[in-house]
Amino acid sequence: MRRNQAIAGAIVAALLAWLDIVGFVRCVVYLWPSLGPTGLILTLPLRFKFKNASPAARAGLPRISFAPYEFVGGDSVGLVFYPGAAVEAAAYAPLCRRVAEEAKATVILARPPFRMVITTRGFRQLTARHPSIKTWATGGHSHGASSLGAVAVANETEVRGLAMLGAVPMNLGRVIDLSARRDIEVLNVLASEDNITSPKKGAVLKYGGGLVEDMFKMLPKSTRRVVIKGGNHASDAASEALRHRRDLMLRAGASATTASRRTTASAPSASRTSRTRSRGTSYPSSSASGSAGSAAMTRRGCGVRCSSYATDATVVDASG
Repeated sequence: MRRNQAIAGAIVAALLAWLDIVGFVRCVVYLWPSLGPTGLILTLPLRFKFKNASPAARAGLPRISFAPYEFVGGDSVGLVFYPGAAVEAAAYAPLCRRVAEEAKATVILARPPFRMVITTRGFRQLTARHPSIKTWATGGHSHGASSLGAVAVANETEVRGLAMLGAVPMNLGRVIDLSARRDIEVLNVLASEDNITSPKKGAVLKYGGGLVEDMFKMLPKSTRRVVIKGGNHASDAASEALRHRRDLMLRAGASATTASRRTTASAPSASRTSRTRSRGTSYPSSSASGSAGSAAMTRRGCGVRCSSYATDATVVDASG
């Protein structure tokens, strides 16, 4: 009898862990201010849309860990990167590792609750892990870089850089307009075969509605927009995106001093933002896992359904 009860208890515990009940509740609370009851409806099937990283992308990462992944290539500038909705964060590890190596930066790959919940409070808790870094950028892919992700973080913090892969601001819930910002470097990487945020003229944004080209107007005029020919939403031609993201990190670091003179608000202090700092794992660029990750990046792109790669990249004026 006790054996059967133990087995039943183990099954229930496994189901609760698989469904991530706590993460589910946090996701509903996160979406409710913007979507209301629709947020609950959208969250219900989200667990079944979860996408896991490929073994190649996960190479060198701890098998069991709930802390964010950290890649340390330098300590002059930092980047907090958010994954796409329902995508395992480890899928972006090769990209983040190489950005850290080539930009000599510290890159924190966030692991948001329920693979979706992105908040300013969470961002500050992540940056508090590296109090010596004063210049921060944020970014992400798809939802991770949208108005419910990195765009919202950039709007509420004094980050110096914003990298958006396969994403534009959305008319979903609270509309965020960054067009007046002059103290931030923005990189917007899109793909020609993307069916969600297509850069083609007249294309409609799949989630939130509205023309994609109208969403461009909510970004600063100085935005550097790159269209990857042959890329799709899943891969976003990761190798080409890497090169431009590295450039963003370098430009964000170089412009930090100038930008700080333009704003009276100081960058958020790491010592004030969070008193609790969970232990994460840092992956130096010289480690064996870094070499393996770079090789995996070359072979598999972002690690999630990378079916096409860039054949060319076009830099488009932000107002185009």
